[in-house]
Amino acid sequence: MEHKIAEIKFFFDIQVDCYILGDLERLMNIQFNYGDCGGCSIPIGMVIISAMEMFGTLLTENPSESRGTEYLKNFMEFYVPEISSEDRNSIVYNYRHKMMHVFFPKIDYPKMYGVTRLPVNGELIHKPDGYIRLLNIPEFCRLFRGGVERLRKKIFEERDELIINTIYNNLHIEQSETNSSTTGQQSTSRIG
Repeated sequence: MEHKIAEIKFFFDIQVDCYILGDLERLMNIQFNYGDCGGCSIPIGMVIISAMEMFGTLLTENPSESRGTEYLKNFMEFYVPEISSEDRNSIVYNYRHKMMHVFFPKIDYPKMYGVTRLPVNGELIHKPDGYIRLLNIPEFCRLFRGGVERLRKKIFEERDELIINTIYNNLHIEQSETNSSTTGQQSTSRIG
């Protein structure tokens, strides 16, 4: 098992710490003027959502490319339990789907979904009125980092054998071997 842990540590050192968390840190350090638009808020949300989906995929036996939203929700449920079921659904359907394909969150007139870097009292999805929904990027980032630390603890401190084996196996699957939506194979989550 030690060689598996060593390989997963290498993955965490390079892919997670350098790229995902490193890039996230750089994006969060971009100075944001509260009167201006932007501040890389949408790209920050995209990094977090795609990384959560990646972790959820790595934690699932026989993952299928067509079930990414399920893996994203599973990662949030087990590693970021502070995110309510309602907010998990909103992140998947109002943010993930649109931000990953057309850059902006869902617009469902009269409701508008957006992102904010303004402090909004620790709410993950701020609802200033009946129509606007704002994903609180600093809070989302804080919760995501906590989820990564929970996963890191399961692997490197608790040495959860099932999680270690599942991640290790998924890191070693050739792309041609991954299940497509046409294989009909069921995936089994080993997430928590």
